[in-house]
Amino acid sequence: MSRIGLLGGTFNPIHKGHIAMAKAAMEGMLLDEVWLLPSGTPPHKEILDDISSYDRFQMCELAVSQEEHLVVKDFEQYCLLPNFSYKTLAYLHKTYEQHQFFFIIGDDSLRYFHEWVHPEWIVKYADIVVINRNALEKDAPSGSISNDFDLQSVLEIQKKRVPGQYTIVDMDPVDISSSEIRARLLQGEETDWLNPDVVQYIREHRLYQKKETIDMRPIMEDIKRNVKASRYLHILGVMDTAANLAMRYSYPVEVARLAGLLHDCTKHMNAEDQLQYCKEHGLSVTEGEKKAPQLLHSKTGAVFAKENYGIQDPEILHAIEVHTTGCREMSLLDKIVFIADYIEPSRDKAPRLKEIRAVSYVDLDLAMAMILSDTINYLKNNHKSMDSGTLETYDYYKDVLTRRGQDLTLL
Repeated sequence: MSRIGLLGGTFNPIHKGHIAMAKAAMEGMLLDEVWLLPSGTPPHKEILDDISSYDRFQMCELAVSQEEHLVVKDFEQYCLLPNFSYKTLAYLHKTYEQHQFFFIIGDDSLRYFHEWVHPEWIVKYADIVVINRNALEKDAPSGSISNDFDLQSVLEIQKKRVPGQYTIVDMDPVDISSSEIRARLLQGEETDWLNPDVVQYIREHRLYQKKETIDMRPIMEDIKRNVKASRYLHILGVMDTAANLAMRYSYPVEVARLAGLLHDCTKHMNAEDQLQYCKEHGLSVTEGEKKAPQLLHSKTGAVFAKENYGIQDPEILHAIEVHTTGCREMSLLDKIVFIADYIEPSRDKAPRLKEIRAVSYVDLDLAMAMILSDTINYLKNNHKSMDSGTLETYDYYKDVLTRRGQDLTLL
């Protein structure tokens, strides 16, 4: 019979204290595994900053990716209604009869464990492991046990209230909380309490940031006046497709829509105007761009969006700037706009467009490589000028796929 620890929580975000807690339980109780159970709709806490259960689950997986015997499970992730621990334990007890379960809680939670919904069911289906973090809360909830008791005294009282098997496991004090981390992230501060991969995910998906709203209607009206009807239809298609991809990959939808709307905002300029705009604004022009000045609308568009529409968001400006040739290490928004520009509904000329559209909702990096491969083949076969940035981007994403063992036959 396997000994499985269960550590639930909002994990908003998951930090090194959570990992240390899981490891302490594993070592102290000789567990085979600890399952992390990110809550979908927690009964006792609000999920601040509108962070989805999907994002919290993804961050948990990143946090334990290099940890042996720590596993993230989705038993509670998709619950629409508040999910209570006793329901999860009842399900696990029935489904995994070959396991013995150990329910891990913090020392602060022990004080009001008797107030949980059906704690008698929890102790029926699992042994309780109390992690002594030396971090009892100063303000106890109404009806909970006073801080005047030491942890062992609290445990004895709770055993009488909710009889069951309890064990205290000590761990080093952790002087951090998820709320403190959120506050630091909101201020743009760094924190060593997060796994680097989790930090990268937070940055990529713009989590725990101040949200600014921009009225897109005047921008839409201005762009519509400047470009041909067919171009405006394309722009709307990119805007909507970028929103769809943003929803798929858990990126702020309004940010993606705005970037999609602005990606061709200088398409009304002819080649001469594009070159003149670059000269006036000190924008470098490559040899490839001189031969194919239609590529310049990405560079001029980023500057135009900033000067004419007041866009200050560096991610949006960068996505506009690289949406034609791409670049190495593109951000999530960069890839969303680049791909949306290629697959939006009014496009109908590119080869294997249907396949690329399908892949785009499964694997952005593979979609990038496929688009770049087809673009390069088209330019070569039609003896058209090619910017070096396109080749460099293709080589980069081909290497990305190779490193992760991806089959490159689609390219």
